[in-house]
Amino acid sequence: MLFRKLTSAKPSFEIRTMSQAERLALDELGVRASSVFLTNSTIWVEGVSDRLYFREYLRKYLEGRELQSKFREDTHYSFMEGGGANIAHFDFTGEITGKSAVYELTEKIRIAKVCSKSFVVLDGDNRGKPRMKDLELALGEDLFVLESKEIENLLPVEVLKAYLRLRGEIKDVELLKLEDYHQKSWSLGKVLDEKFHTDRFTDGQTIKNKDGLCAFCVEFMRDNPKEWKLTPEAETLCQRLVAFIEKANNPPAGN
Repeated sequence: MLFRKLTSAKPSFEIRTMSQAERLALDELGVRASSVFLTNSTIWVEGVSDRLYFREYLRKYLEGRELQSKFREDTHYSFMEGGGANIAHFDFTGEITGKSAVYELTEKIRIAKVCSKSFVVLDGDNRGKPRMKDLELALGEDLFVLESKEIENLLPVEVLKAYLRLRGEIKDVELLKLEDYHQKSWSLGKVLDEKFHTDRFTDGQTIKNKDGLCAFCVEFMRDNPKEWKLTPEAETLCQRLVAFIEKANNPPAGN
């Protein structure tokens, strides 16, 4: 049984019967996942490159606002890889519908039962796919779909130019501008090939040497923090992530 005071000008109370597994009671009591040595919020991304890039973007965002001591990874939040299309097999609602519990458990992975509050980040090429409607209904404001085709479109232009200089295959690296690839429906590899009239960067639907690019960029961002800044979409995403993390780590008012 749940008994709580409602926020209103006139004092009023809510009394309701709750199921044994309902999480609202724990939320109302201010119990957080970290109380039992689990992170309080989970950020789901598509793959390893996304996780490594977002970690650096969030680190820079927090340091720039002197919030790095307030929010720590694996205490206040953790990153998890959803595997792109595999996200369609996850159920973020935490609710049992009219179907049997056995059916629900075998049909989808009930994320709310195995981890804390979830925020999902997806590449822009997910727009229009059938799974999006269910995710939007389940996650609401805790779903972020990139305007860009994929994570590489969020790279700071200063970092990308450093990578291209290292490869030494393009003479006019300085001609590259952020607006050439940021928040575009083309992959970064295709943009670079079109921009510099080459065939060195496109690999199907993404960029060649994706892992090598990520390794270089992450190291460059860590070693040269003053030489790059967040792109507009990365900045917006970090704002949303921090708001989500803060909400997940703060108990409800009145506790």
